[in-house]
Amino acid sequence: MRLEQAQALAERLIKEHLPEGWTFYWTKQTRGFGMCWHAPKRIGLSRHNTPHEADDAVEQTILHEIAHGIAGRANGHNREWKRVARSIGVKNPRATRARTCAPENAPTPVWVLIFGDEILIEYLRKPPTSTFESLHTRQMAGRPETKGEMHLVSYDDYKRGVRTMIGVTRKVYRREPTWVMVYAGEIVKRYYRKPNRKVFANLPNLYLPKRGRHTVGKLDIISYRDYQVAKLNKTHFG
Repeated sequence: MRLEQAQALAERLIKEHLPEGWTFYWTKQTRGFGMCWHAPKRIGLSRHNTPHEADDAVEQTILHEIAHGIAGRANGHNREWKRVARSIGVKNPRATRARTCAPENAPTPVWVLIFGDEILIEYLRKPPTSTFESLHTRQMAGRPETKGEMHLVSYDDYKRGVRTMIGVTRKVYRREPTWVMVYAGEIVKRYYRKPNRKVFANLPNLYLPKRGRHTVGKLDIISYRDYQVAKLNKTHFG
C-alpha cells in the first residue's frame, strides 16, 4: 500500500474508533509493522514495511494497534485485547504475523542471523552491539542446537560466502572478540571492545563467583590475538 493511502486510512480509522487526542505517525521499525504508543496517544505504521504490504494487511495492522489503544497497555495481547480486536474488525487477533508481500517485493535485508546455511532472522539495519556481544549465549526458541552456533553476517557476505553445493567449502562466520578474560588458560569472559581502565585497575581484586575466592589475582585480560598465539605456543597465562 502506498504511504499516503495508508496514512489516510489510519487517520480515518483512528478517528472512528479512538477518542479525541489520538494521532498517527510513521515509525522506523524494520521488523515490525505497527505500534501503539499509549502515553502520547499515537498509532504508528512502519515506513519501511508498509509499501511492501497488501492493502488488507495494512488495514488489519492499523486495527490491531487501535485495539491496543482501546484495551489499554496492561492488557497486552490477552483475552480482553482479543475481544476488543474482534469487535472492531480484526480477523485473526494475534501478537505477530508473517509478511504478505511476494518474496520478490520484500525489502532486501542488510544483515542476517544464520545457523549453518539457514537464515533465521533478517534485519533491515545493522543489529546493536549488544546483540553481537551476547550472541554466543543465545539460542532460537525450541531449537537448543542453535546455542553458540548462530552467526550475524551482512547479507552481501551471506550471498558471497555461504554455499550448499557439494565440493564447495562453506565459509564459516563468527564474530571474534577483541579482548578476553582468562583463568587457567580458559576464556571466562569475552570483550568485543577494549575494556576501560577501571576494569584493568580492578583486575587484581576480581574473582569468579562460581569458582570461589581462590581465583582472586589469578585472572588476566589479554587481546584475543595474544590468547590465540599463547594457546598455539602452549604458553601458561591467567
